[in-house]
Amino acid sequence: MNKKVLSIAQITGAVLVFGGAFLKLLEYGTPTTFIFSAGALILIVVQFIYILQARKEIKRIQRLYRLMLLATAMLGVAAYMMFAKPYSESWVVMVLLYAVLSVFLSFRTK
Repeated sequence: MNKKVLSIAQITGAVLVFGGAFLKLLEYGTPTTFIFSAGALILIVVQFIYILQARKEIKRIQRLYRLMLLATAMLGVAAYMMFAKPYSESWVVMVLLYAVLSVFLSFRTK
């Protein structure tokens, strides 16, 4: 797949996740959960495509992409927590773990 398309999809997913999480914290209602979930799904698919494209890379890069997919899966868990217990704020922990891991791993891949 084209790198430009993946980059646009990743930015779109990140904006949806950030917007959904921000609006959820402001308690705007159920549509924010769907916005967050759509962004999380886009990011998970993009990370999976990155793993498929990294088959020819060295093992270190492949491992970093797999760790990034694992970190992105935490957004999926956070979306599940939003739907399962709408009055629980434990989804915030998963989003913070994703943020910390993605910042750390982004410096490792460069």
